[in-house]
Amino acid sequence: MPVSITVKNIPDDLYRRLKSVAEANHRSMNGQLIASLSDALVPPTKSASEWLAEVDALRESISKTGKKFKASEIDSLKRRGRK
Repeated sequence: MPVSITVKNIPDDLYRRLKSVAEANHRSMNGQLIASLSDALVPPTKSASEWLAEVDALRESISKTGKKFKASEIDSLKRRGRK
């Protein structure tokens, strides 16, 4: 069952950074705070070497296609689903 907490005396600079990151991630302040706490406190399900192996495999599969992505295509793909 979710629990509510109150965070008091947040330093101004920390508040501004949290707000900025929340906006960049299209999240509410509460959502960003939960995501930040989860990132800091929940151990990753994959090791760094597993993540890197997946990234290397993805890069290899993309390079085999010979496809070169334009900056506009990359921007369009990044924005997909952010609406």
